Amino acid sequence: MRILTAQQIRNVLDYPSLIDATGNSFKGSVEHPVRADYLIKRPNGLDATLMVMPAWSDAGYLG
Repeated sequence: MRILTAQQIRNVLDYPSLIDATGNSFKGSVEHPVRADYLIKRPNGLDATLMVMPAWSDAGYLG
């Protein structure tokens, strides 16, 4: 994982490029299964829910 500081990001990113890249990200094909919900029983009675919704694209991105 690469961690960037705010200053490093400001040095290489401008808003017009960011807007173009964001718009282009919605043009591709993305696959995503239905979200999976898992109930997590906890001994203290405060149960939790884990929700998982993976997605991936033809460009090779996974999230």
